[in-house]
Amino acid sequence: MVSENKLSEQISLLRTKNGWTQQKLADELQVSKQSISYWETGRKAPKMKKIEEMAKLFNVSVSYILDGKSNSTYNSTAETIAAHLDGELTEDELQKVLEYVDFIKHQSK
Repeated sequence: MVSENKLSEQISLLRTKNGWTQQKLADELQVSKQSISYWETGRKAPKMKKIEEMAKLFNVSVSYILDGKSNSTYNSTAETIAAHLDGELTEDELQKVLEYVDFIKHQSK
């Protein structure tokens, strides 16, 4: 399950670790600086599409942004599936889809 605090922390951590200002991240994602501030303080959560864009910008997995776990072993297929469902499901439902695909992936190993 995604903790909004963890998501906020990860966005801030990745941004600062890469030496980016809130304005630079906002420009890259084509959102306002205020949106970045809201995401980092947990006031609002970004849409899955923006999380995916951040993952690409920072060269990490969506899973890493969502929960800080394993940056290299997450199934990118799950992220793609979730991207296609963005807007149709809540953040909790999207996270459940990601968890289920990850579960199935590990069952087949």
